[in-house]
Amino acid sequence: MVAVVTLAVVPGGMLFAKYGAQSGLPWWIYYTVPMLLTIVMPPVVFSMTRHEAIRYVFLAFLSAPAIHVLFSFFLGWTEYMPFLRVPSLWDLTGGA
Repeated sequence: MVAVVTLAVVPGGMLFAKYGAQSGLPWWIYYTVPMLLTIVMPPVVFSMTRHEAIRYVFLAFLSAPAIHVLFSFFLGWTEYMPFLRVPSLWDLTGGA
């Protein structure tokens, strides 16, 4: 189940956001759907207690900005940070 949840939440959410942004969906859809998937799916699938779910959601909100910065910086997927422009490594090195 860990692999299924991981594949649905991480690459599934990232690809939905990437292609949702490219296809012209409003940011509140391509940003919110993966966020809700990340917040809701693991506690439900793993039957977390209330205390575990609260701790999980707190850690998810702490780690999300770091993950978004890494994807923006290393892959140039700037759609993940619609509110903050993070230059990619490609931009900083002049495309070399």
